[in-house]
Amino acid sequence: MDTTPDHSAGSQVFNTTEILELILAQLHVRYSLHLQAVCRSWRDSIQTSPATKEALFLRPRKPNIVYLSSERDGTTMPEWPKPKITELGDLVPYEEAKASGQSFLIPATVNNLLPYRHKHMNTNGSWSICDRVHPEGLQPNTSFAVSLAALRAVHPVHRQMFLSQPPSKRVEVDYNRRIVSLEDDKGITIAKLLEYLEQNPAPPHADVGLWMRDVVFMRPEKINSLTATI
Repeated sequence: MDTTPDHSAGSQVFNTTEILELILAQLHVRYSLHLQAVCRSWRDSIQTSPATKEALFLRPRKPNIVYLSSERDGTTMPEWPKPKITELGDLVPYEEAKASGQSFLIPATVNNLLPYRHKHMNTNGSWSICDRVHPEGLQPNTSFAVSLAALRAVHPVHRQMFLSQPPSKRVEVDYNRRIVSLEDDKGITIAKLLEYLEQNPAPPHADVGLWMRDVVFMRPEKINSLTATI
């Protein structure tokens, strides 16, 4: 790492914390490891700046808005239990929803270290794999398909990242025909998920379904525009 001071105008601009935070927030999270080797000021910003750590899924972001939610019965064969389909209601401030005691889902961004392959729940409770991009966001009944091998490939530094931002605190893991709920008041990290799967291994390249039950996924710009309306 080059620690020689650079007093050029360009260096002073890129070493301005606020500007650096804006730049880093636009980059893929996997580049954070490489960016820390550019210079000391970039490393310090990534490791200490609250805004940068939030953008890199390393520090939880408090939600501002939520969707009130409800469940309805899906349709299935008479002898099978009916699946519960989650539906979105009104958009309200987070503190208001929390105080009301009503069920709600938090608009969140998925960590793009996770594969974009996902599954949508059908009204009969079955799941369909989807690779299509959804500009307006994913429907509430969506899980992500990821393999143990893909999680093992994540660099140890990146494993401290949350699966989503704001962090999902309740993730249902579906594999080997079992569904297990992982819960953490601070949020589920890649490390916590990987630890569980290592202790209860599925075949390395088999899909594991991750259903984050307390969030609904949208693009950051969509969340920002919705926040501005409240």
